[in-house]
Amino acid sequence: MTPTPNISLDDRLFLPPDTRAILWDLDGTLVDSFRFDLAVCAGILSAHAGRTIHIPEALMREGFALSGSDFWAFLFNSLHVEAPTGALEAAHADWLAQRLRQAFPLNEGVREVLEAARSANLRQAVVSNNPEDELVKILDNCGLLDRFEVVAGNDGSGRAKKPAPDSHLYAARALGVDPARCAAVEDSLLGLQAARACGAYVVAVASGAEPFETLEASGLADACYPCFGRRAPENGYNLR
Repeated sequence: MTPTPNISLDDRLFLPPDTRAILWDLDGTLVDSFRFDLAVCAGILSAHAGRTIHIPEALMREGFALSGSDFWAFLFNSLHVEAPTGALEAAHADWLAQRLRQAFPLNEGVREVLEAARSANLRQAVVSNNPEDELVKILDNCGLLDRFEVVAGNDGSGRAKKPAPDSHLYAARALGVDPARCAAVEDSLLGLQAARACGAYVVAVASGAEPFETLEASGLADACYPCFGRRAPENGYNLR
């Protein structure tokens, strides 16, 4: 019996034939906010420290998937910047104000994959470690808001942040799709842990937090892509 072929999304992303929905991470997966964070966070930290702060790319990648408050505590601690009362909150507020004014560039191939998924009648949601209202604003700034039926932030009642699977499970329920028939696309080990725990087909893409080799070696992904900017080999980069 001939097996049913995988779903091909513009030959850039291949999904199992029974997939009915895609759960997308935002930062590093859909949009390129990494360069923004490198520059803006260094400026904010320098102002607090009273000296020039440089953030190594490797360090930023290590903290990139953390939620806002955890992210800033990580940067202050890692770069040995004193955090008197209110400093973390002030840094976060400054960063967030600048972040919400941005129209971040889409990662390569994302627009094509989203359009192909729509043409294939796949349901789509965004699942992120940021509050929902921030996600909605960023998606709107980037012209992506109308592509998604559900936007799941980290601030839902009773939902734990990634690496817990809570927001992925919430998004699947909101779409009315069994998590086992969802594909979850993530760029970080934190996100992959959450996606694996929710029972989805797990896709790693090395366009943000982690290099391809790290994602591939993690054992958490069913498929690992360098990016979606070029056509993939037939049936993609399946690992399982």
